[in-house]
Amino acid sequence: MNQIQYGRLTKGYQNYLMCVPRSARDPNIDAHPTTPDNNRKISKRRFQGLVHQWRRRLHLWDHVEVRRDPSSGAFYCERTSES
Repeated sequence: MNQIQYGRLTKGYQNYLMCVPRSARDPNIDAHPTTPDNNRKISKRRFQGLVHQWRRRLHLWDHVEVRRDPSSGAFYCERTSES
């Protein structure tokens, strides 16, 4: 299993997917991590750096509580205290 697969299994990644719809994602915002493209023609060191950066940004989403509004069915997220 590679690092991208590990990252996709994390709680932070799952929270991010539920809280930020694809249409609202902006790669220029640090809190919106973009999965590195393993087909891109870059050096191994550069790719590993991108994966490291992506994994660190996913941790921003570890301490988020995802809730569902019972009336509309929409998801909303709020930060919890970091323990």
